[in-house]
Amino acid sequence: MRKMFKFLQVFVLVLLWSGAMAQAPYCTPTYTTGCTFGDGLTNFQLGTINQAIPCSGTPYAWYHDYTASTTTLTIGTPATVTVIAGYSSTYVDMWIDYNNNNVFDQPGEIVVNDLICTNVGTPYTAQITVPAGTPTGNHRLRFRTNWLSAVTDPCVTYTYGNSADFTVNVTGGGGPPPPPPPATITVGTGTSSCSWPYLTYWMDGRTQLLYTGAQIAAAGGSPGLISQMGFDVISRSTQAMNGFTIRMQNSTLTTLPTTWTTTGWTDVYVGTYTVPGTGWQLITLQNPFIYDGTSLMIEICYDNNYYTSYSYVRGTPATNQVRYYYFDGSSTSGCNTTSSPYTGALPNLQFVEQPYVGTLQGTVRNAYNLAPINGATVTCTGMTNQTTNPAGQYTFYNVPIGTKTVTANAAGFVGQSAQVVINNNQTTTKDFNLDPIPGVISGIVTNADNGQPIIGAIISVNTGAGGIKTAYSVAGGQYTLNVYPVGGPWNAVASKTGFDNYTAGPFTFQQGVTIVQDFPMLQNTNQPGTFTAALNVPQTCVNLNWLAPIGCYELLYDDGIQDNFTVWVQGGNLNAVRFTPK
Repeated sequence: MRKMFKFLQVFVLVLLWSGAMAQAPYCTPTYTTGCTFGDGLTNFQLGTINQAIPCSGTPYAWYHDYTASTTTLTIGTPATVTVIAGYSSTYVDMWIDYNNNNVFDQPGEIVVNDLICTNVGTPYTAQITVPAGTPTGNHRLRFRTNWLSAVTDPCVTYTYGNSADFTVNVTGGGGPPPPPPPATITVGTGTSSCSWPYLTYWMDGRTQLLYTGAQIAAAGGSPGLISQMGFDVISRSTQAMNGFTIRMQNSTLTTLPTTWTTTGWTDVYVGTYTVPGTGWQLITLQNPFIYDGTSLMIEICYDNNYYTSYSYVRGTPATNQVRYYYFDGSSTSGCNTTSSPYTGALPNLQFVEQPYVGTLQGTVRNAYNLAPINGATVTCTGMTNQTTNPAGQYTFYNVPIGTKTVTANAAGFVGQSAQVVINNNQTTTKDFNLDPIPGVISGIVTNADNGQPIIGAIISVNTGAGGIKTAYSVAGGQYTLNVYPVGGPWNAVASKTGFDNYTAGPFTFQQGVTIVQDFPMLQNTNQPGTFTAALNVPQTCVNLNWLAPIGCYELLYDDGIQDNFTVWVQGGNLNAVRFTPK
């Protein structure tokens, strides 16, 4: 019995121990702190802020949110954030939640992870930048502190500070983002071996190359100032090329003609050149070239009176994008040859350019009342979409120069597109007045007596403060009336001289919704004037008299187009009409 009791004790302890192990991950930690847990939200503006952040949230993930003012947040401008911990072992995640989805570490968000403060009061600094092209609007600068990152047992009591846990300094903002830095563009990835343009196995050589705008754009190139260019050298000759000349021109061609191009060139380098080594070897241009985004044509030639061997470069197979020729002419320059050129692979090209960019801005308004439209989406060729702010304004920075298509769309409005020209280092303004999508009433106006269509009837809707909206029936008696602002209930009335007014409704108009309503109108006539009957003096008969009818008259076969006509009254003939038919 004693052994059995001992066994039961052990068995119970094992069960208790097992239960404790199973429950441990679900324990609620005990915290000794003066902080009030919750998610705080405070406005901030980019500029300079030195603010103590009170603790909030839970120690596992404390969120400190700062919402940027739309009037001061500058897209593309860096903000430097300095975090000073209130005590040791502070883990801080920091990011800009410009999508406002309140989710940490999502694709496209700027993240600086795990700023580990190991000493009380030690500042940790990081710089974060909202990417150019990010939609305008409220964006959050968020901090997530995680004091317990290294703790594995949650069933322990911890003690934290009673007031501010760390201090944040935010500096930056103000002014537009800087222009993009110089870019290195590589066109072509082929491995073909090309002896052109360095044809130094011969005394003289001439090469013309064409790189299409599509090839350059696919490589990341854009309009700008080219300052360097060169080729990927496989093997080199040490021979100097005298009279070495590089020429360039922009072109709308996508292939080279079968003969040499002799006009339109700009010299960008003239001198003596020796290929310095293998790999990418760039030449600094004496006269930087302005590339406009179309095809880029390059000519390279030289004039020697001796020869050694080729310098080979890597190239990509192409059709009619290369023309070259070589010969031994001790007294003739390769730059002047007119011999029929050969063709081959296109040497891979690398060049350095300073992109030419400008700024595009504008305001999107309601065409009905010119009120600004908040939240409209504006697109521009090759740029990230922008969203208008409460003032209806949008801005695109660092837009590559050239002609761009700009489109503005907003819920409840008809979108608009326009072509704009962006110039280097200039601001282009394009405003949009969007037509609101109306409510619509549509149908056919007919003569109720014979079913024939009525042309020229007026259909009207009195919207009250919005005014009276009108339309006319046209061929076939058809009409369409747009009503804005929408609302109701309002009646629709069809009217025309010679017919009784026809009222339909009331209707409640909604944007984008068409109400179908036909109007069968009854004809009417103008009654004669005052009628009298009098017995004549001999009392042999009764004289009947009436005045001429008073009112508007019209031709029953009126086509709705005004003619030249005359109306007159003549004794014994009542009213008559004379008109000039078409």
